[in-house]
Amino acid sequence: MKKGIFTVLMAAVLSMAAALSAYAGEWVFDGPEYWQKWYKEDDGSRTISDWKQIDGKWYHFDYNGYLDVGGWFRYEVKNENGSSWEWFYLDDSGVWIENLTTDTGHMTPKGFRTDHDFSSKEDKEYWNAKVQEYGYDKIEVSEVVRGDDGYKYAVLHFPYIDNAGDFGKKMTGKTVADCKEVADWRVEQLFPYFDGKFFEKKDELEFRILYWGKESNGEWVQDGPYPTDRYFMLNWGEKAYNYIEIDGKSYFLDYKNGKTGHPCTGWKSYLYQDFFTYLSFFDEYGGRVENFTTDTGHVGQDGNFCLDHENNGPILNSEEDNAYWNAKIQEYGYDQNMKESTESFTDSESGIFGGETEYEYTVRRYSFPFVGGAEDSMKHTGVTWLDCCKVAEARVRQLYPSVSDLKIDSTGRNRDGVYVDVLESKTATSGVVSRSWS
Repeated sequence: MKKGIFTVLMAAVLSMAAALSAYAGEWVFDGPEYWQKWYKEDDGSRTISDWKQIDGKWYHFDYNGYLDVGGWFRYEVKNENGSSWEWFYLDDSGVWIENLTTDTGHMTPKGFRTDHDFSSKEDKEYWNAKVQEYGYDKIEVSEVVRGDDGYKYAVLHFPYIDNAGDFGKKMTGKTVADCKEVADWRVEQLFPYFDGKFFEKKDELEFRILYWGKESNGEWVQDGPYPTDRYFMLNWGEKAYNYIEIDGKSYFLDYKNGKTGHPCTGWKSYLYQDFFTYLSFFDEYGGRVENFTTDTGHVGQDGNFCLDHENNGPILNSEEDNAYWNAKIQEYGYDQNMKESTESFTDSESGIFGGETEYEYTVRRYSFPFVGGAEDSMKHTGVTWLDCCKVAEARVRQLYPSVSDLKIDSTGRNRDGVYVDVLESKTATSGVVSRSWS
């Protein structure tokens, strides 16, 4: 039986816009399977791993030049941001079916699109309801397996519902594509910042994610003279990155700056298996420190820093919070001791502001001096670098009392103190996207 959801996903780039309708050529049947036919051009060539329009209908041919037929297929679609993998439905004759609607989305000229993405509150509520409807809210990691590549993977199994499997041929109602979209949101709930891969099986979707383990086994390897010049080699021969627990101690291992795997020290903002950004303090050996108090907040047993008072600005704060931050601003001297400048720099969206496209940024920068010994980057009690950042941020928010959604794009440290950047504009090759703060 050919294909449908059982076909290995091919790296076929959708090039419909560039393809030309064929008014010459002929179909050639090799058999014995009904799908083993290909389209012979006048010069004897055939289309391989690509789309072709024949007599006004779109077909996709596999890596041997044979038709893809009978079910849902995923193909790579190029776009202005790179490429993405999209679902397409091909009937038993191999014709791409357009303008169909499924349980979660509809077909467009660029492939299947869900009616909701994962960004807004409304979208999240929609997918949360779908997860429950499909029964996927009860799906958790069921096993850990070692793949053919030698790595360990955590595995989740999502059964098809309402005959969505049906050899991938069901094209309306709840389909394979719908089950994958809903399962994808369940995976997002469990592992929002970790990549994995879906495999389409006969009766289910299988999702695998590389498994580091909550308590990881392996050994430290020293590669330099300092305490943090070391990395953790997992017991299957791979260097560990990101958040990890070793011998009951939590670490965050570098994966960005050269992928050294070295433990980070000091205050570190990172993403864990949660919808929130964690801000924790790591000691000189890289171990996370818990249960301590700074001047403006505290760190609990979960290692996550929390402010004692919100500092989101006058419109969003309570009177008590406003009074607290006003007093702190005066105590730190930030009501008077502040420098303002305009800074410009080039960065990609994968840098300070997040993505890949390069932009020229212009920011309004407010600089504040350290107080209370906060210049010591490893200080984590009393007045710390982080406290100076929070009080400086509160001061900048005072300057924009009428802007409820003030965007602070960067809060950081330099040699003499801390600074707060407010984005004024960014210029890309396509033009200027700007926001003025008055």
